[in-house]
Amino acid sequence: SKLYKIALYVRVSTEDQAKGESPEHHEERARLYAKSKGWQVKEVYDLAGQTGKAVMQHPEARRMMKDIERGHITGLVFSKLARLSRNLREVQDFGDYFRQQNADLISLNEAIDTSTAGGRMFFNLLGVFAQWEREETAERINASFQTRAKLGKLLNKSVPYGYQVVDGEMVLNPQEAPIRREAYELFLQH
Repeated sequence: SKLYKIALYVRVSTEDQAKGESPEHHEERARLYAKSKGWQVKEVYDLAGQTGKAVMQHPEARRMMKDIERGHITGLVFSKLARLSRNLREVQDFGDYFRQQNADLISLNEAIDTSTAGGRMFFNLLGVFAQWEREETAERINASFQTRAKLGKLLNKSVPYGYQVVDGEMVLNPQEAPIRREAYELFLQH
């Protein structure tokens, strides 16, 4: 198996630790899994206490990515996807990165192992759902903008130069409007 050089990834936030989840427990579980597969543990990336919002910028995550690039490790074992990152987009970015580097992600909780065809399919399905969720959100936001525009409502907090907000409506600003008009006329002339 190509997964003979693996690393363990341990990220347990301070809130998780307060609930009784220890980094040592997560590491031990990952070690036992690796041992059961006959994989050699080369590294442990310790992100204990780190929140799961922007994990990729963490020095340990950067070190991991460099280790993958240089072929020092070929797989990463972690307890569950939410430990990898709480941000679904970032989980997908990790997945894309590992795929490009021909390395594998192994999540014990979700039983995802991208070294297997079933694991790759399941991980890709997660990506499909994440993409669908992003597109759905974009469609809802777009529909909301169009509705607000038709109703003459403000689309955001900023008001263009030459206008002002009076009672929630955008109206001409008597001091700025003539300057804006002059700017357009000068632009057309020159």
